[in-house]
Amino acid sequence: MSRLTHRTRTLLLFGCTSFAALLGACGGSGNSGTRFISVSWSAKDLSIGQQAPCSQLEFFDLRIHQVDDSLVYFDRQNCSAGVTYSATARLQKGVYNGSLEFVSPNGTVLSAEAVDAFDVTPVGELALTRNFTVNDVCARNRYFYAEWSVDHGVGTARLSCQQSSGFSVVLDVDSAPPQSFELSQACDDQYRPSNWTGASEDGLPPGSYSVGATLIDSSGADASTAPNQIVTVDACGPGVLGAAPTFLQFGIR
Repeated sequence: MSRLTHRTRTLLLFGCTSFAALLGACGGSGNSGTRFISVSWSAKDLSIGQQAPCSQLEFFDLRIHQVDDSLVYFDRQNCSAGVTYSATARLQKGVYNGSLEFVSPNGTVLSAEAVDAFDVTPVGELALTRNFTVNDVCARNRYFYAEWSVDHGVGTARLSCQQSSGFSVVLDVDSAPPQSFELSQACDDQYRPSNWTGASEDGLPPGSYSVGATLIDSSGADASTAPNQIVTVDACGPGVLGAAPTFLQFGIR
């Protein structure tokens, strides 16, 4: 995942009586004093020839990748009959210009299109409608997801994001043939008990796997290992290992 993981991109589900109403999400004019961009979107699953249901799109993301390489994410407000309403948080004054990206749960950009420059100096809403296409929604949801931290051994404090930024995590999967995945990485010291999250590439076949994890240092050497876990990847869902409270804990010297 680029910045995106289950935990760091929490999808907020609001009804028309809560925050969405304040943003004018329910068709009202409650956006006084607010500047934001909204998108009503759906995704057609080409593998089945129909629109994907809300339950299968829970961890897909929308974001604006601006020309200066900064990212503006949308939070999900509500979803009904496969149509999702997502909106940015309140935006600062300025011009937003770049591409609207539809992103899979593990951070792969599935679709991108230019967005006309939007001046949010005046108060108001830019409302967009988009219909995306995905080759196989469920395959995009099948990947390994993990949470972990690094410390100097039992009873020691975990290292901060900055202190442990030189490490990466590789999963070794007992499959036929055996596979290895280097996880994408995102870190936030506000999270407990682990501060790192990551995901493998998607498209895994459904089934149960024996998965081991190795912490790799900046020189490419093994720094620590975690015991194998049996991880089940559902037909339309990720295989989760090391999720709190059984997160992966790597001790180094």
